[in-house]
Amino acid sequence: MSIKEIKTKYYVINVFYMASLAVFSAIFYVYLDSKGFSYLEINTFSIGFWIISFVTEIPAGVLSDRYGRKLSLQISIIIRSLGLFFLFWTPNVLVLVISAILTAIGESFKSGTLESWAIEKIKEIEPNFDSTNFFSLDKFLITGSSMLVGLLGAQVIGQYNLSLPFIIAPILLMITGLVVQILLDQDYDVTVNTKGANNKVSSKFSSFYTDLSEGFYYVKNNKNLFRLIIAFLPLQFVLSGPASQWQLYFQEDDKPIVTGYLSVIISLAGMFGHYLSVRVGNNFINRNRYLIITTSVNGLMIIMTVLSNMYWLSFMLFSFHVISMASEEAYRFAYLNDEIKTRNRATVLSIYYTIESAFTVLTFFVIGLIADQFSLNIAWIFSAVMLLILGIPMYVSLDKGRTKERA
Repeated sequence: MSIKEIKTKYYVINVFYMASLAVFSAIFYVYLDSKGFSYLEINTFSIGFWIISFVTEIPAGVLSDRYGRKLSLQISIIIRSLGLFFLFWTPNVLVLVISAILTAIGESFKSGTLESWAIEKIKEIEPNFDSTNFFSLDKFLITGSSMLVGLLGAQVIGQYNLSLPFIIAPILLMITGLVVQILLDQDYDVTVNTKGANNKVSSKFSSFYTDLSEGFYYVKNNKNLFRLIIAFLPLQFVLSGPASQWQLYFQEDDKPIVTGYLSVIISLAGMFGHYLSVRVGNNFINRNRYLIITTSVNGLMIIMTVLSNMYWLSFMLFSFHVISMASEEAYRFAYLNDEIKTRNRATVLSIYYTIESAFTVLTFFVIGLIADQFSLNIAWIFSAVMLLILGIPMYVSLDKGRTKERA
């Protein structure tokens, strides 16, 4: 299999998977708001999601390393589809949490799995492959396709019936399962599945524990990787606030739905941001310094968005926040993947996602509580300030650490 073929399969599957979620993405918060949920109750979905992610990310990553990426993706699709059916129903907070639990388990089996499949296949052919352009194009394609699907879901389907996109989504996801079945080869560890001794439950548990231990040992002893993981965490304040709540902020009460149109502008801003990560970000020999710039712009644009009293000026400033955040999205993931040099890539990525999940539970609760007790404006300013005062010093410290190592 050539590198081009590997990339094509990866892009096709990822676009299909993400498009099935994009069909309701532009009206998700508006939909829950229409059902009478408060800001904190809406964030309960995300809190439940991230708590379960915290519990399931590492086991899912280890199982992916041990039994194959294809099986993990199939499990992800089945469980997540069920979660989306519950989201369509959603009569109360309890069902909303159940949906979040199933969605989180499905996401755990997806996160890092397809990426690990592609990177490992490519590095077998080209060991020194730089993944920055690969992930930038991935984000560009996903953003573009999600933009079109999101517009259709919000302004056409959602305008007709706000609940309808939430029943279409799991159907599209099951179609994605068929695409996975056709395009992905079975990539499980042959030695694990052919040796009789390894078919015993005790042996499988031992293998699971071994992979998990190796993953933790790798992260613990790779100081640069661990510090990088910690440096990525402050962004969750923004992802839990402005990046998630923008529909509630810009959709005016008792007005026709406009979030589908706004999502197109946001998607275009995201695509431009991904373009910048390649054209501008790749010119930075020191990746930490580029992240310092994007983090600074990100936080400042959110503060200016809130302080602006003009609707369209506020949205324009918010779009600059999107450009900044998108420009580092693929950049960060490529940076993280290039730091991982072990066969247990999915396990290490899952450890990262687990740490991120634990922190995100906290940020969603705090941001939701502040929004309920005060306002979205206060919650957004708080999220931006936390990003700036925590994120920038961490990248500066990481930069200094790398400089000392080279010296």
